[in-house]
Amino acid sequence: ATALGAQQATFKAGTQVVSIFATVTDPQRRLIPNLTQDDFTVFDNEKPQPVVYFDNSIRPITVVVMLDTSGSMTLTIDLLKQAAEQFLLRLLPEDKARVGAFNDKIQFNARWSNDRDQLITDAKNLDFGNGTRLWDAAAASLDELKAIDGRKVILLFTDGDDTESRVRLGTVMDRARAEEVMIYAIGLESKFLGQTTKPDGGLRKIAEETGGGYFELKRAADL
Repeated sequence: ATALGAQQATFKAGTQVVSIFATVTDPQRRLIPNLTQDDFTVFDNEKPQPVVYFDNSIRPITVVVMLDTSGSMTLTIDLLKQAAEQFLLRLLPEDKARVGAFNDKIQFNARWSNDRDQLITDAKNLDFGNGTRLWDAAAASLDELKAIDGRKVILLFTDGDDTESRVRLGTVMDRARAEEVMIYAIGLESKFLGQTTKPDGGLRKIAEETGGGYFELKRAADL
């Protein structure tokens, strides 16, 4: 562009690099590893975009494992703790975790740890309550991850709908994307007062939006 007189004005076009996280599974919902950059195409408003950086290496994660300990989980609590224990046992040596619970309250264990025995003990000592503050729990988990560098993950185990959160699903989803946190969710099937509970429909959506994954765990499933 030409400014007044003979001076030349320069305008720099800014390029925003956006991080996109993905979890890729086969039709049986098994993880597909060893993908390369050529396996991906990124579109923005239907226009292909260049992939400027690609990484599929195994990276240490910092993960908040949040367990639904509301009243409806009473008959499913053994399955919940078994599932959480199986996950914690599989953490890699460099991974760190915190364990928490949500019902009408939200609690976390004392500190980040890579001691799997301690984390499993923490999971066994969580309190119970009534109500399901699912999205409040996700927001509180984001707060715990705020000062953490590197790959950040939230794993939610729950059997039902959110019942009394102050924070909305959309707010949590926006925060997770902006703060680059992947959210995974395990929906458990449970029966309470003669009714079968269904996990919150927002779990699948928030997992997809943040590059995580959603799985429904039935009693006969392979933990």
